[in-house]
Amino acid sequence: MPIMIASSFDVQGDGDLDAQTDVIMDELIEVEETTSLIFDSSVSAALADRTVEISFAVNVDDPADAQAIAKQILEQVIRAAGGNPQVATADASDVFQWSRSEQSVLVSV
Repeated sequence: MPIMIASSFDVQGDGDLDAQTDVIMDELIEVEETTSLIFDSSVSAALADRTVEISFAVNVDDPADAQAIAKQILEQVIRAAGGNPQVATADASDVFQWSRSEQSVLVSV
C-alpha cells in the first residue's frame, strides 16, 4: 500500500519562490512519468511567509523505504529549483509526515 509523504519547510533567500515552486512541480511530474516510485505529487507555497510544502505518494509498503526514497526525491527537486536542501538535525522542526489509511506519524529526517 502506498505511503503519502509531506514535507514542509521555510525557504531562505530572496529568489522568485513562485517560479521555484513551478520548477519543483515540473521535476516531480518528470519523476512520476519516468519512474513508478511516486504519484499524486503536489507543491504549495505561502509566498509571503516563504514556506513550501511538497507532498507525494510513494509506491512502497515500508515507511523506512518511503522515507529514503522521499529524501532522495526531495533533494533532487529542490536542487533543480536552485535550492540547497539541508538534512534536519535532531532538534530541527523539519520532518516528513507520512500516512497510510487512518495512520499518521511524524518521522524525523
